[in-house]
Amino acid sequence: MSALMQKMFADKSGYPAVRFNGFCDEWKKQKLGDIVETITDYVAAGSFASLRENVIYRSKPCYAQLIRTADLKSNFSKIAPVYVDKQAFDFLYRVSLDKESVILPNIGNCGEVYYVDPHELPYMRNVLGPNAILIRSSSLNNHFLSILFQSHNFQKSLKLIISPNGQTKFNKTELKRIKMVLPMDVNEQNSLSAFFKMINTAISLHEEKKHQLERLKSALLQKMFADKSGYPDIRFEGFSDEWEQCKLGDVAKINSGKDYKGLQPGKIPVYGTGGYMLSVNDKLSDIDAIGIGRKGTIDKPYYLNAPFWTVDTLFYVTPRGTVDISFMFPLFKNINWKRYDESTGVPSLSKNTIKKIRVSFPQNNEQVKIGDLFQKITQIITLHDQKLNLLKLVKQSLLQKMFI
Repeated sequence: MSALMQKMFADKSGYPAVRFNGFCDEWKKQKLGDIVETITDYVAAGSFASLRENVIYRSKPCYAQLIRTADLKSNFSKIAPVYVDKQAFDFLYRVSLDKESVILPNIGNCGEVYYVDPHELPYMRNVLGPNAILIRSSSLNNHFLSILFQSHNFQKSLKLIISPNGQTKFNKTELKRIKMVLPMDVNEQNSLSAFFKMINTAISLHEEKKHQLERLKSALLQKMFADKSGYPDIRFEGFSDEWEQCKLGDVAKINSGKDYKGLQPGKIPVYGTGGYMLSVNDKLSDIDAIGIGRKGTIDKPYYLNAPFWTVDTLFYVTPRGTVDISFMFPLFKNINWKRYDESTGVPSLSKNTIKKIRVSFPQNNEQVKIGDLFQKITQIITLHDQKLNLLKLVKQSLLQKMFI
């Protein structure tokens, strides 16, 4: 389709602003219940009493796996799987995931959308768990539907049927009434599906690269810092000396944050335990430091680029002498800060407690090597994160332009 036709159709309700060449038919407004044959859920199998009688969850591999939205969200990587026997599988035949489907959580994480290809599931037989709706069409492209459900207008319509009180939820009957504008030409659906699959694949690749780097960084944090033995498991070539045992107070200065009230707006960032807060016209430090919570979030140190100001719930730690801050920061990330929590209520740390924490330190040249390595890994992770966020923004923009 030409750019001229795209511009001409952009202001008409039945035509998206951006389309692929060769498609010019008007999109049709349809109720979801009129165009999709299957809209069902876990409780469609029967009463809650009959579900309790027929469906028993099992922790060990069994006849089929119960697929929850939490499994789909984590890509089956973070929570223990749940299985069911043949009796339960047969009882839940309405939500068998043996064909391409679209899953919408309808209690809790309303608005999330999951496309399910049975060939990509980790188990041979699968059924959908509770608190989700299964949608399946035999005439429309199901992956296209999953993209359509992510579009701005569908999400806006979905919000109108979500209960505003208590836990978010909606029901199948109201879902079926939602009106959508979509192409009835399956070829256009296929083109849109293939295009967004490509975008989703790129997003998934960057997510996986980022996660791999984060796992590598986490592993190196454990292996490249010495324990009580004084010798780390992994070292750069040329370094073999024992690391020196010392107290944090010997190698770092723990500074208190201050109240920023009375300061004028400016360009100096103010940080608290939750990160950036606002900007003022004065600074507490003109050298880089590490922020560590005094109260609240005590286990998430982060790097502070000078100049900056910190509030009184956040200490800022600066290195003493020739200590390399690029080394000290991953060292701080490797400390189990919760172990030093001094309160039975809100987590808290004191200067004296931090000063007394015993750590192992190498000579300065080895510090620099380790610090440089972790800086480079962090920079690459940040780069992937930026690319990932850009891809997600591009996807959101295209969802607005290519759908009505």
